[in-house]
Amino acid sequence: MHSFNTLRLYLWETIVFFRSPSERELQHFHQQLWFHC
Repeated sequence: MHSFNTLRLYLWETIVFFRSPSERELQHFHQQLWFHC
């Protein structure tokens, strides 16, 4: 289960990276993600 979440995180970060978000958006996304974990 943990490995699945890690894979999901990697894939999502890759998508977000290619979308070229701002640093603030990326950090905000990370905060929400960790809260859901």
